[in-house]
Amino acid sequence: MILRVIKLLISFMIMIFDSLKLGIYRLFGIKTKGTAVTIYYHCIDTELRSKFARQLDCILKHFKPVRADISEPLEHGVHHVAVTIDDGFVCVMGNGVPELVKRGIPFAIFVPSNCLGQAAQWMTYNNHHRNILDEEMLKSLKNCHLAVIGSHCMTHRDLRSLNFDESICEIDNSKKDLESILEREVSLLCFPYGGYLPMHIDLAKKSKYARVFTTKPTWAFLSPDEFVTGRINVEPTDWLPEFYLKIRGAYRWLPIAYSIKSRIYSKLGLS
Repeated sequence: MILRVIKLLISFMIMIFDSLKLGIYRLFGIKTKGTAVTIYYHCIDTELRSKFARQLDCILKHFKPVRADISEPLEHGVHHVAVTIDDGFVCVMGNGVPELVKRGIPFAIFVPSNCLGQAAQWMTYNNHHRNILDEEMLKSLKNCHLAVIGSHCMTHRDLRSLNFDESICEIDNSKKDLESILEREVSLLCFPYGGYLPMHIDLAKKSKYARVFTTKPTWAFLSPDEFVTGRINVEPTDWLPEFYLKIRGAYRWLPIAYSIKSRIYSKLGLS
């Protein structure tokens, strides 16, 4: 809780700095570029649906929703938010998708192609493994113009623990499997756990993905041809000020802080 509050306070200061800089630019008539943040959810349970809906209303009130597969430059002077959802749990189909569609907010769902219709071994709810949507549920999203289906590899294993051949299978075969089911191109890939090595970027390019997503909270879509896009994790249980600061991009200092922490630990010989 204390760490969460500290992060909130630092992010609030980042937002103040951003606001002051933007105000100065406007004062002198300096044209500002568009900015964007990509957020990602995992689960939207029934008891949290109303909180999720309130977060979507917050996005619509303050910023402009944008597709995760955007390929054109961001609108100048406008802050954008892209919504993505990892793992493709059934609870998202029942509680998340209807709220997104109701508000006309585009979204991307990343699914592990070899786990469709199965229980996710990496996440539980009420002491039970969460269920992943099956092929029919996945196909039901085909006609939703707001939805983009992306790959979450095949088995949701951390790519950093796999060898070269296993990595090829996870990245390339998942794309082929999903394209066979959906009968359309799958152009987005999200690395499980956000973990990857340089070779995985090369493999994704060879498999003809247009963009890959990580879990590093950075600005998104800095250029139309951006290949590696960072994201910030959000939950329906986030405090509303916390959620606002996340979608505003005020948590983008975290990667720098983690890097500094890692260097200090390394010098001190701590793990």
